[in-house]
Amino acid sequence: MIALEEHVTTPDRSAIFQKYPTFLTNHHAVTFLCNGLRPIVDGKIKPDQLKALMDKEIESLEEEHAAPINVLTKAADAMPGFGIVAAVLGIVITMAAISGPIEEIGHKVAAALVGTFLGILLSYGFLNPLAVNMEFVSQAELAFIRCMATGVISFAGGMAPSWRSKWPAAA
Repeated sequence: MIALEEHVTTPDRSAIFQKYPTFLTNHHAVTFLCNGLRPIVDGKIKPDQLKALMDKEIESLEEEHAAPINVLTKAADAMPGFGIVAAVLGIVITMAAISGPIEEIGHKVAAALVGTFLGILLSYGFLNPLAVNMEFVSQAELAFIRCMATGVISFAGGMAPSWRSKWPAAA
C-alpha cells in the first residue's frame, strides 16, 4: 500500500500510469481511479465502506452526464415548434401582401415553408442525433467507470490482480 501512495498522489509522474498513455490522457478516469485508491492507501476507509463511496461518485457522474443531454433533447423537441411559428409568421406576412404580384406572394409562402423545414431539420437532423450520440458516449464512459470501481473494490477486498499475466500493456 505504501508503494502505491506515490502513484496515486501524482499519477502524471507515476511509472505505472506511464505504461498506459491512453489511460493517462483520460483525466476523468485517472481522477476516478486515484480517488478510489487514495482512501485505501491512506487507510482512512475500510474496504466494505468503499463500495458505497464509489457508488455515490458514479451516481454523481450519471447526473452530470445526463444534464447536457436533457437540455439538448429539450432544445431538439422545441425546434419543430419554432418551425411552425416561422410558418405562421410567414403566412401572416403573405396575407399582408395578398393584393400584390403573384411572384411576391410565392416568395413569401416559400419563406414560410423554409422556416418550417429548418425547424424540423434542426430537430431531427442535428440536435436529436447529437443528443443520442452524447447518450451513447456517456453510457460507454459510465460502463468503463463502473469496471474501474469494481476493480478497486475487489483490490480493496483482497482479490489478486490476476489480469496482469493475461493482458499486455497498452501502446
